[in-house]
Amino acid sequence: MICYNLSGLKIIYSFLTGDLGVFYHLDKSTVLQEARIFNETPIAPRKCRLLLTKIIYLLYLGEPMATNEATELFFSVTKLFQSKDVSFIEQRTNLLRE
Repeated sequence: MICYNLSGLKIIYSFLTGDLGVFYHLDKSTVLQEARIFNETPIAPRKCRLLLTKIIYLLYLGEPMATNEATELFFSVTKLFQSKDVSFIEQRTNLLRE
């Protein structure tokens, strides 16, 4: 997995060193409920980047997702393409690839 932002690199480093910190007790259902922020107007890039990082982290751990969960998440993330914020274009693209 490749992360281009600083917070993603911190997560990878923490995972490799055994210090999971903030994401240690991450729950898939909580993250999916938080994904509602993708539907808000205007888009909050900082919150969206953090949530995208959490989703990528769950995918990296191999957390299974039901078809309906994955579909709902996919269409929520595609709404982020309306944003012109350059700082998380690569991250959202990586998530859609996964």
